[in-house]
Amino acid sequence: MSNIEKSSTIIRIFDLTGFAGTSQFNLPLPVYLAGKGDWRARGTSPSLPIFASCGASPQGGLNTISYTIKLLMAAVVCFFSFATSSMAVEYYVDNNAGDDAFSGTSKTVSENKVGPFRTILRAVKLAGAGDTVNLVPGDKPWREAVVLNTHPTWYHRGGEEGKPLIIDGHGSWISGADICPSKDWKKEDDGVWTHSGMAYSGFMVIEGRLENQVSDIDVTEPGELCYQGWANRLYYRVRDNRSPMPAIELGQPDGSTLSIEPKDWQYAGRPGFNRYCGSTPKPADIKPPTWVKIDGRESKLACARERLAPGKFTISDKKLYFRPPEGKRPGDMPIEAVVRENGVALGGSTSHVVIRNFNVRHVYNDGYNIHGGCKKIVFNNCNAEDCGDEGFSSHDNCETLLDGAVFLRCDNGLNNVNSSVSASRNVVIADCRSLGYEGQQQSRHEVENLILVDNPLSCVNFTGRNILIVNTGKRPVGIGLAGESSLDRLTVSGPSHDRLLHLYGASRVDISRSRFEDGGKGVVHIRHSDPGILRIKDSLFHPDTVVEWGAGQPFKRMKLADAAKDQALPFSGAGVIETPLLEALTRGERPAVIPKDSGCTAELIERYLEFMNKNKKGTSK
Repeated sequence: MSNIEKSSTIIRIFDLTGFAGTSQFNLPLPVYLAGKGDWRARGTSPSLPIFASCGASPQGGLNTISYTIKLLMAAVVCFFSFATSSMAVEYYVDNNAGDDAFSGTSKTVSENKVGPFRTILRAVKLAGAGDTVNLVPGDKPWREAVVLNTHPTWYHRGGEEGKPLIIDGHGSWISGADICPSKDWKKEDDGVWTHSGMAYSGFMVIEGRLENQVSDIDVTEPGELCYQGWANRLYYRVRDNRSPMPAIELGQPDGSTLSIEPKDWQYAGRPGFNRYCGSTPKPADIKPPTWVKIDGRESKLACARERLAPGKFTISDKKLYFRPPEGKRPGDMPIEAVVRENGVALGGSTSHVVIRNFNVRHVYNDGYNIHGGCKKIVFNNCNAEDCGDEGFSSHDNCETLLDGAVFLRCDNGLNNVNSSVSASRNVVIADCRSLGYEGQQQSRHEVENLILVDNPLSCVNFTGRNILIVNTGKRPVGIGLAGESSLDRLTVSGPSHDRLLHLYGASRVDISRSRFEDGGKGVVHIRHSDPGILRIKDSLFHPDTVVEWGAGQPFKRMKLADAAKDQALPFSGAGVIETPLLEALTRGERPAVIPKDSGCTAELIERYLEFMNKNKKGTSK
């Protein structure tokens, strides 16, 4: 452990832009992400300033930040406190007027091949420590990813201490999809159209909407079998939970017959489905069946391309099958194939990089993907929407700072995993298909100024301050925490999941200055025999909220309001909400009164209302 890690001084990073008054510290040292003077002088999109302050750990129930996060924060402050190098180069990329044969050092074209590059890759390969790559905003998206990793094509080690490599999108959009040429569509006899010649993933963009492919298992009816050839997996959909598994025979391409015993099936993890897991034959030895018999009766394998609903597609044998809506032809529709994995991807030992002012959509994995041992990586004003997986995801041993982001309609908005260390602030996550903010394994997280709309929070080693979670009626919300975690100034508005707050195993969680207006339907669940792993201070709950605890069934249960009166229990800091005041937030409206004990700050509520107003108009930010 380094001397910095051992230091008792805690480096904390706060932002004042749009959140005046949220910090209780003096903030003497502004460090701008722009790195080359005030953004106003450069005529670019503003980068949110970082303010750093050294001082003792704040009061109010927050756990002390881990040594690793302290190291990350200190490193970021040192990283950006540098003098501008006179040798730094500004590169420009223009996907309209650019040419990779140009100099790349001017955003306008002039004689002697002076002008912008056409591809991001060309600029990044030339850029060195202290340089800036600028994307020139235009009228079309960039159909190219920003990639820095150890692969020979994209290899780049980043910047250096005091001289970061800066890549500025200036508000540009990166798209992971390519347009499907209309001439390549062919109509089949059953009204399904086919398209070939592209590297299809499981996602398409159809009339602006991200659509996931329909698989064989999706169209399998009770009593039917389906075979997923890409994984050599055989699935059977049960008629009901009481019906025994039938005897199944499969014809093989070599003319042989395989008999599948009823005892060799296991629950597949999907309601109503069992998966073959036997040893004779092994699943890997099963080839695509030429015929099927179930309990001696001939049956057909469920096939997605034969059962496509209008507007849906599937992929089989490297070919796309699409059934257009009634009265439409695919060649007349805007249809794109999602072919890029990530919008921005960093890997290996890349370090000292600033990624700022980017928007990403329609990738089949993550908007921003960080792997390996990347260090001192900063993302500023980086947004993503309609991604196949996460909006933002840091893995392995990476260290990242995310300042300013909106993640919409991804699978998870943000999911940092493995042993990654991250600091995130000024983030809005809404309408994601699974979770809003997630952290797994040994990852550590410090978060400030977080808004979750219709999305839950589930995280390990989470230190969060000034958080608003709202259910607008689309989906119940909830909070799951593990490890050393704390929540300070949290507000929950709207109905929760059946478990409002879930603590996993041997955790230690502090909650302070928070307000839970969830209607009282959710339970505070502590999966441990010692309820003292949850410590509550100066926080308000619905009068009907129940707390339960135990290592397993049966759990001890009582109303949290009664538990707060029991001197033997650690819930004396839990109060009761006499009059709910924040219900208007569930409609995206300003409450008539924002109480002093509102949980999150009034400034964060205003940011939420601003987001909801713009989102209703169809804009991301």
